[in-house]
Amino acid sequence: MPLLIQTGFLTIKDYDERRSTYTLGYPNWEVRQAFSTMVLDTRLKLPYSESPQIAAMDIRDAFEVKKIDDVILHLNRLIAAIPGNLHTPKESYYHSLIQMIFQTSGLTVRSEEWVAGGRIDTVIEEPDCFYIIEFKFDGTAQMAIDQIKHRKYSEKFQANGKSIYGLGIAVDCQSKSISEWKLGCLS
Repeated sequence: MPLLIQTGFLTIKDYDERRSTYTLGYPNWEVRQAFSTMVLDTRLKLPYSESPQIAAMDIRDAFEVKKIDDVILHLNRLIAAIPGNLHTPKESYYHSLIQMIFQTSGLTVRSEEWVAGGRIDTVIEEPDCFYIIEFKFDGTAQMAIDQIKHRKYSEKFQANGKSIYGLGIAVDCQSKSISEWKLGCLS
């Protein structure tokens, strides 16, 4: 950790004197990208001809043109590249993995965002829209969409004037992949 701070990969953003704890962060977008790429490269074992960063950029391109089926295809390819013994049968594992992939792609992404109705798993902000993403581990994509609607996750973003989409992603424990997804317009 000290080496990351001394080399400028991490900076001290805040200090809580009462608890004697530091809040660390990245000094800028480029460093965040480099760090995310490095972490992703060490976790994924893709064929030599393909890098995780290129696959992540393909995900960004697919979001820009709203081709969610391509997003899911690329996510499943990246998830499949992880050795089976490293998979953890928890929603939080897949949530954090997909969050890292989204960050590496350069998307404007926020995780665990609190709103009046609860906590949104992931929010992606594009120039013309928001994607509110809910993950379900061994559940259904429809369950995720229902949760987004029932808890009114979209209300926070409605004043912005952008389109709002709910994206439900179901992860299957047995296949270690995204088993289904569903996109719904919320605005």
